[in-house]
Amino acid sequence: MDVLTGLYNRRGVDGLLKRELAAASRRRSTLWLALVDIDHFKRVNDCFGHQIGDCTLRQVAQELRDQAREGDFAARWGGEEFLLVMPSCSDAEGAGVAAERMRGAIAARELALAGATPLAVTISIGVASVPPDGDLDAALGRVDQALYRAKSAGRNRVVVANEATDIGACSATDVGATAG
Repeated sequence: MDVLTGLYNRRGVDGLLKRELAAASRRRSTLWLALVDIDHFKRVNDCFGHQIGDCTLRQVAQELRDQAREGDFAARWGGEEFLLVMPSCSDAEGAGVAAERMRGAIAARELALAGATPLAVTISIGVASVPPDGDLDAALGRVDQALYRAKSAGRNRVVVANEATDIGACSATDVGATAG
């Protein structure tokens, strides 16, 4: 477990991912992943200090946990990135809607920071699938590319990778975008 956020850490999520992939394979269903990045997080640390940065990470983690549906789980992937594993989504639209709900909830909430003015935070999210018997590494590459596209398109948005494309030519659909 990640000590700061109380979520699974990267090593901890590896076993859970393998278990979810095996279950999805048995069900012949698709597993959906979302990679979340806090927008301009370095600026939070630089302007407000690392204690405020840590508080921001904890509150974003809590919001992701609160917004996750039953059966879905979040992990701290590294730094200010989180991985959402969504076995309960049946298709790209459902995964995009779930990710957009999380993005919207965080964008709508000012984070309460002890002794400081509340802080508005946004996140960018990339979403991709792992088809039954699919390659997890390839899916992680697609979800990373989708996140990159969300950030390069202006941040504070969700981009769903087209599972038919390869990592180098990731086609994406912008699910929800607001100025950010």
